[in-house]
Amino acid sequence: MRRTMTNSIMTKGAIYQAEIPAKINLSLAVTGRRDGLHTLDMIVCPCYKFVDVVKFFPNEKGGIEIRCRASFPSFCPERFENFVKSKIQSVADKFGVCGIVEIEKNIPLGAGLGGSTACIVGAIKTMREYTRALGKSVSLDDGFLLSLGSDVPCMLNGGTCRVQGVGEIVTPLENDENLDFEIVVADGGADSGAGYKLYDELQKGRGESQTETIVPQTVKEALTVLRNDLFEASCKINPNIRIVYDNLKAKGYDKVVMTGSGSAVVAIIER
Repeated sequence: MRRTMTNSIMTKGAIYQAEIPAKINLSLAVTGRRDGLHTLDMIVCPCYKFVDVVKFFPNEKGGIEIRCRASFPSFCPERFENFVKSKIQSVADKFGVCGIVEIEKNIPLGAGLGGSTACIVGAIKTMREYTRALGKSVSLDDGFLLSLGSDVPCMLNGGTCRVQGVGEIVTPLENDENLDFEIVVADGGADSGAGYKLYDELQKGRGESQTETIVPQTVKEALTVLRNDLFEASCKINPNIRIVYDNLKAKGYDKVVMTGSGSAVVAIIER
């Protein structure tokens, strides 16, 4: 469902807060490889059914402390905090700040919805706002952002966009479609690295057949083509993704697509 507010920042005294929505890949085309990484051409839009809330409490004690809680079961705060700590610390070092980062985790992990990236983007936005309040300006180049994750540039940009290269080319798009989403996360999660590896194996011997499919450049094209080149590989790794996809189709949804490398499958509803 469309929301007029994009990623938001609120300042309450010494507390800086950002709300970061999940992201949905309306399309994902693998276009090649560069420096050992897959190049992509994607149409990405925000989804406000899941929103992470990140708060930054600056202090002078030194270092970064991360506190995290989640709204979904089977979440291990310690494991997740250890996973994101080094990246959030890199953000803090870049801005030259220290303090407490408090994360309210609502975006599922391992689902292709940007669950890990949202927290990093939240840290960037809150720390950037804090340093701006101090009269400082810190430049964040593509290399630094991509070192934190390939989805960081587009999710930091916010809104609907076309993403190309290895994530560094982000082009804002007009989105006049009134979309709502039914999202089901398949049990078993998804391993992005394994998905890309199997995709490469499946592509051997197929020639150029995949590249003949249209690469969507607009939201309207994405909704028509419903392309995700990783779908077959992800379904082989986690058959539950195919089961969820078939169940949504059986319910009568005609536009169904896997987001990212899975394991979330999205029924797109045009209002």
